[in-house]
Amino acid sequence: MKQQVAAMLPERLGDAVLLAARTAFLDGVHVTATIAGLAALALSVIAVPRLRRIPAGAFSNQS
Repeated sequence: MKQQVAAMLPERLGDAVLLAARTAFLDGVHVTATIAGLAALALSVIAVPRLRRIPAGAFSNQS
């Protein structure tokens, strides 16, 4: 789709539009990946100490 729009523009302008679109997309992917990584790190910092307090075998089905 974006290539079709860029094809309607003069060559230099179309190339600039495609470059801007690709850059914006990759910037968005990088921001999203960074936020997801930080969220995973934060959750692991919260979860690990809580999980260490659970005694071994606390959830086993044996009586």
